[in-house]
Amino acid sequence: MDAKSLKVVQENRDYTMFSWSVQSASNPIQMKRGQGVWFWDGDDQRWLDFSSQLINLNVGHQHPKMLEAIKKQVDELCFAGPGFATEPRGTLGKKLSEVTGLAKTFFTLGGSEANEKRHQNGAAGYRPRQNYYPLPAVITAPRWVR
Repeated sequence: MDAKSLKVVQENRDYTMFSWSVQSASNPIQMKRGQGVWFWDGDDQRWLDFSSQLINLNVGHQHPKMLEAIKKQVDELCFAGPGFATEPRGTLGKKLSEVTGLAKTFFTLGGSEANEKRHQNGAAGYRPRQNYYPLPAVITAPRWVR
């Protein structure tokens, strides 16, 4: 690794935490850029990304339609807290309701929040309008989907 890559990795190890890792044993790869199913590390070595970055890039890195949608949304509104109504949130919620038959969808960024909300809804006696599932769906999504 060149000096810049070593610095990037070291700063990440020193100042951030990695999920599902023994922190002291973590040896991350610097991810510099991506295109389609490939990403490049700090030394410009190309890697085949079998994980699609876990959940967020099933369409591939830098997909033109995804970039266009993100840029359009950023120009209009970068962020809205969970207590606000936005057009993309309502549109996606309606579409998911039509496709799945669920009455509502709860968008969240993390699994623990998803589990907590699912239990809260169950304890409150919430039931969907159709009996496909006993509790509403909980979808974890990147913030830009809102």
